[in-house]
Amino acid sequence: MVGGFNTNVRYRGRTFHVQTEDSGPNVAKIVTLLYEGGTILFSRKTAYGKEPESSSREAVRARMEQQHCEMVEGLKAGEFDADVGFSGSTPK
Repeated sequence: MVGGFNTNVRYRGRTFHVQTEDSGPNVAKIVTLLYEGGTILFSRKTAYGKEPESSSREAVRARMEQQHCEMVEGLKAGEFDADVGFSGSTPK
């Protein structure tokens, strides 16, 4: 199992938390959660293979980092506005 990532993101006057974890080789999934105040607003789960080249610590960590960064950047770009309760054309 690879250690996770945690990032607090201030966006449109609110603070969100992005957390990415590896479920370990038996489950072989990377899970990224978008929280606000302890409530999960959005999740992304990605399975990785059990083949040695895709499940090495280095490969899993790289995939985790990519998925985590995509969630943080997507939040900042407004991709999750509907999921977090923003509507209309309020400035980002």
